[in-house]
Amino acid sequence: MLPLDKPSEKILLQLEKSSVDAERIEAYLKLDLDAEGKFGEVWLMLSSDFLYRLNASDGSVESHALEEIEQLSVDSLATINRIVLKISGEPKLFALCTNSVKKKIFCFVDVFERFKKGESVPEDDPIFEEFDVYCPKCGKPYTDRSRRICLDCLDKKSLLVRVLKYFAPYKLNIVVIFLTAAATCGLTLLSPWLAGTFLFDRVLSPTESDPFIRGNVLLGAGLILGCAILSVTMQIIRTRVNATMSNFATLSMKMDVFKVMQSLSLSFFNNNQTGRLINSVDNDTLQIRNFCTGSVPALIINTINFIVAAAMMFVFNWKLALVVFIPVPIILLILKRGIPKLDVAYTLRWRRRRSMLAMLNDNLVGIRVVKAFAKEDAETNRFVGLSQRYAKAALKVNLIHLLVFPLIAYLIRVSGKAVWGFGGIMVMDKIMGYGAFLTFISYTTLIFDPLNFFATVADAFTSTINSVQKVFDVIDTAPDITESPDAHVPEKFEGAIEFENVNFFYNPNRPILKDVSMKVRPGESVGLVGRTGAGKSTLVNLILRLYDVKSGSIKIDGVNVKDLPIDFIRKNFAVVSQEVFIFRGTVADNIRYARSDATDDEVIAAARAANAHDFI
Repeated sequence: MLPLDKPSEKILLQLEKSSVDAERIEAYLKLDLDAEGKFGEVWLMLSSDFLYRLNASDGSVESHALEEIEQLSVDSLATINRIVLKISGEPKLFALCTNSVKKKIFCFVDVFERFKKGESVPEDDPIFEEFDVYCPKCGKPYTDRSRRICLDCLDKKSLLVRVLKYFAPYKLNIVVIFLTAAATCGLTLLSPWLAGTFLFDRVLSPTESDPFIRGNVLLGAGLILGCAILSVTMQIIRTRVNATMSNFATLSMKMDVFKVMQSLSLSFFNNNQTGRLINSVDNDTLQIRNFCTGSVPALIINTINFIVAAAMMFVFNWKLALVVFIPVPIILLILKRGIPKLDVAYTLRWRRRRSMLAMLNDNLVGIRVVKAFAKEDAETNRFVGLSQRYAKAALKVNLIHLLVFPLIAYLIRVSGKAVWGFGGIMVMDKIMGYGAFLTFISYTTLIFDPLNFFATVADAFTSTINSVQKVFDVIDTAPDITESPDAHVPEKFEGAIEFENVNFFYNPNRPILKDVSMKVRPGESVGLVGRTGAGKSTLVNLILRLYDVKSGSIKIDGVNVKDLPIDFIRKNFAVVSQEVFIFRGTVADNIRYARSDATDDEVIAAARAANAHDFI
C-alpha cells in the first residue's frame, strides 16, 4: 500500500460489504468534504485498474475502470478543490476537498496517471517524500522536513564524538591541556591549605615543633605566592595551547562545511535561508570553539575540584562536612528538575534567534527589491513579529533562570552561615584550629562553585549541541548532483542538444516539465516563450546539471549529460542568468570570473561584445 492515508477498520469493513477487494487497492486518500461540500469523510481509492469513491457516512461506493477515464484533474478554487473526471469527453465532478488535502490530491492524480500508463509506483517514490514529516520514534513533526532530523531524538553523545574527531590530530596539545589542568587542580586544592592550616596553625603557631617553619612568615608567604604564580602559569599555558588547538580544529570543520556547500545542488540552497547557512559556517563553528576553549576545560577542573575538595573536607572534619552537604541533595534535585526545562527553553530561544537573524539577512541582501516594491512596512512588521517571538523565548529562559539559580544561591548562603556558626564554635572549643577552619571554608567554595558552574554550563552545552547539529546537518547532506565514475570528456564536441521525454519538478506533485522532447542542432538559435514559471530557465539549468531530471534524459552530441564530467559541461556553456550578481572586487575581476587567466585585452573584448565597455 502506498504511503498516503491508512484506512480504518470501519472503512475496510464497508469495502468488504460493497464487494470491493481491499487487497487489490494500492492507494487510499481521505477527503474532508462530502458531495455537497459539507464537512464529511470521503475516501478515494486506486487499484491498478479501478478508481473508487467511498462515502463513509452511508458506505456507498462508486467505481470507474481506469481505461474509461480519459482524464483525472484538480480544479483549485479559493478554499476548496474539485476532483473532476473526464469520461467520453464529458467532465464529471467526482469529489471535493479543502486545501488541507491539496498536496495529497496532486500526488493521488500523479499515481493515477502512472497506473493508467501501466507503470508501477514504489512505496519509496520521491512523490511521497513531503508527506513523511513525523519522526517514527517519538511521533513529533520534523523541524526541517527536508532533512528528516528529529532534535528531540537526536543522539547528542554521537554528535560530541564526531566533534572530538576534529581534535584527534592534536594529541600532544590534548596531553598538555590535561596535564596543566591537573596541575591547576592540584595547586587550587593546595592553596587553601597553605593560606590556612600551614600559615596559621604552623608558621604562626607558637606550639609548632619544627623551628624552621615556626615564625618563618617569609616561607609561608613565598609558598603562597609561588603557588599562585605557578597556578597562573599553568592556566596561561593551558589556555594558549587550547586556543591554538580549538582554532585549527574548528577551522577544519568550517572548511568542511564550506566545501560541502560548494558541492551541493541549487535545490539545497532553495530550501535553506542564506542567513542560516552563513550562521552554520561562522557563528555555529565559533560557538563550538568557545565551548571547547572555555567550558570543556572548566568542566574537567570543576569536576576534579568538587570530588577532591569533598574528600578533603571529610578528612579535616567529617561533622562539619555533613553540615556543608545538607543542601547539596536539594540543590541536585532543583538542578534535575530545572536543567531539562532550561534545555528546552534555551533550544527554543536559539531557534527563534536563528529565524530572526535569517530574516534580517534576507532583508538586507534583498533591500533593493524591498524598496522597489515599497515593502518597508511589511518587512518591518515581519521583523517585529520574529523579534517578539524571540523576546518571549528569551523571557522564558530568564524566568526559569531567575527561579533556579537564586534558590540555589540562597541554599549556599544558608549552608555557609551554618558552617561559620558550627565551625566558630569548634575553633573556640579548640576542637579545630583556626587555620584548619580557614582551609575548610576555602574548600566549601570549591564545592559550591562547581555546582554553580554545572548549572550555568547547561546554556553553553545546549547552544553548542544545537550548533553541532546544524554544522553536521550541512556536512551530512548528500549532493543531489553526482558525477558518474565513468564520466569522460568526448573527443569531439559540436553542441547538439536533445531532450527525450524529460520530466522534472522542484517540489513533488508540482510538475514543471512533463514529457518534454526536443532537439537543438549545432549553430541553431532557439527561442523559448512561455509564462513565468513555465520552465524556460529550468531547461537551461537541467542542461548544466544544476538540477537533474526526474525521468527521461538530456544528451549532448548523443551522450547523456550524466555521463559527462560536470566541469566539462559548465565550462563549455555560457549562461547569461536572469539574476544579476556582482562579486566584491573590480569590474574586471567579475568579467574574468569564469576564466581567471583571461588577459586585459580579452576582458575589454568581452565588455565590448556585451555593449558594456563604454559605460564601464
